[in-house]
Amino acid sequence: MSICVMAVYATTAQASALMPLITALSAHPGSRTTTVSTGEHRPAGDRARAAAHGALRAARDTALAPLERPHALRADHDLGLTGVGHDRNALTAEVFSRFGGLLRSRRPDAVLVEGLTTSICAVALTAFNHGIPVLHLEAEPGERSCSPYPGEADRRLLERVSTVHLVTSVEARGRLIRRGVPQGRIMSAIIPRSSPAHCPAA
Repeated sequence: MSICVMAVYATTAQASALMPLITALSAHPGSRTTTVSTGEHRPAGDRARAAAHGALRAARDTALAPLERPHALRADHDLGLTGVGHDRNALTAEVFSRFGGLLRSRRPDAVLVEGLTTSICAVALTAFNHGIPVLHLEAEPGERSCSPYPGEADRRLLERVSTVHLVTSVEARGRLIRRGVPQGRIMSAIIPRSSPAHCPAA
């Protein structure tokens, strides 16, 4: 029986960070993946893709080289949050409703996220409320903020609702341990260099 992992991103940067893990999961015979965009930044999508592809062409031997393919950023599902605006309460409410409905229909075994944006925190909390494990890829550099609003509050929320924290450096592991995350919930994320195909829908 295969395991379905649903990867969710709100920004091009988050998609870039998640793509190597999505690639590895897609290639594993025991897992399948589906990708979800919150749809918040669609108006800037073309410019963001062009910038990402240009940078990656200059670094085609790096771990993120698979993003050279334009279709690598195409999501299987779109929550359509473009017109919601920047009100955190309204955005969170829409994520609860729209992503909650997607979870009920697709029933993934785990949800994979990266970053600390409002919508991603809401995605993680929605998965948690549905009893679905949350895998959180730690953003770099990820130093702790002195301000409780909104970044530090979001960080603490993700630390509590995430089942597994994925790190790509010793420094990131150390930061999590210093913030009180149990070592048993921290795993190293191996970033592959293989070329991916677009992640199929579950």
